[in-house]
Amino acid sequence: MIDVTMKLGSERHSINMTGHAYVPGSDEGQAVCAGASAIAYALAGYIANDPEWLIIRVHDMDIGSGNLSIDVSGRNLRPVFEMALIGLMQIAEKYPEHMKVRHANESE
Repeated sequence: MIDVTMKLGSERHSINMTGHAYVPGSDEGQAVCAGASAIAYALAGYIANDPEWLIIRVHDMDIGSGNLSIDVSGRNLRPVFEMALIGLMQIAEKYPEHMKVRHANESE
């Protein structure tokens, strides 16, 4: 099971994703893992490349096997996090036995 928690603020945003969706003998679990990983790595790559100096501060950025944790503050990053959230929620809606997504809007 992949567990995703995302928090969206006015300038500070975070995502924590843990787990795997691999089920022996199931292509479905592998597809869920691949899709979730692609979205997470795209988000991390966008932040790491900071295309227009949008990042004010990286509070945490840790990427490992079965774990991704990003906590950043910056201008105009919310749409990027929202795009990632929508993609992850679509996967979780189609495969609820493999992935759970929780999100919150926070005031800062």
